[in-house]
Amino acid sequence: MNCRNCGAPIEPGARFCRKCGTDVPQTPVVAPRTSVFQKAVAAVKKLFDRPFFHNKKLLLTIGGGTALAVLILILILSIVSCSGKKLRTPEDVADAVLSALETGDGAALAKMAALSEPVCGAHPEIFGEGDTPHKVMTGYYKTLAETHYAAWKEAYGKRFDLTAQLETETYTGMDLFEINRALDIDAQQYKVLTGPLLIDGKTVGSISMTVVEWDGEWQLLVLYVD
Repeated sequence: MNCRNCGAPIEPGARFCRKCGTDVPQTPVVAPRTSVFQKAVAAVKKLFDRPFFHNKKLLLTIGGGTALAVLILILILSIVSCSGKKLRTPEDVADAVLSALETGDGAALAKMAALSEPVCGAHPEIFGEGDTPHKVMTGYYKTLAETHYAAWKEAYGKRFDLTAQLETETYTGMDLFEINRALDIDAQQYKVLTGPLLIDGKTVGSISMTVVEWDGEWQLLVLYVD
C-alpha cells in the first residue's frame, strides 16, 4: 500500500505516512455475519446440552410411554371404524353375507339381522319362539353359517372361494307398504337378491337374501341357502 499524497510505501498497520505525515485511512473491521442456519444449529445444540437430554432413563421412559399411547390410539380408532361401518347398499349386505359363509362366521352373520327383533315379535308363528325373538334368529343364522361352512370345507377342502351371481328385485310403493304392514316394520325400501352359489365356477347351490333399508342402512332380513 502506498501513501495517497506522496506515493511512499506504507507499512501494514501504519496510521500515517512516515515521509509526509498524511493520515492513512483505516479499513473498518466488520464482524462476520452469522447465518440463520448457523443460529438454528447453535440453538439446537444449546437445547440438547441441557441435563434433561442426558438422562437416558428418563428419555426411554418418555419414548416408551409415547409409543404405547400411539398404539392405544390406533387400536381405539380401528375398533371404532370397524364397529361403525355401515352396509350402505344391498351389494354390501350380499358381500358381507358371502364373507360370513366363506369363513363360517355365524356371529357376524347373525349380527347383520338387526331387524329380527321386530320381525320375529310380529310373527312368532313363522320364526318360532324362544327367550326373545332375537335369540331365535341369532341362533338360526349362526347355525346356518357354521353348518354350510363345515359342509363346504369337507367337500372342497380347507380353502374355497365362494361367489354368487345375484339378481336384484326391488319393491317400492304399494308393495313396500303391504310388506311393511305385514312385518310390522317401517323400511324405506325392500330388495330380494337371488342367484347361484359358485365354488371354482361350479354351481353348488342357490342363495336368496331379503334386505331392507332401515334407519339409513341396508340390513339383512331373511336369508336362504340351499
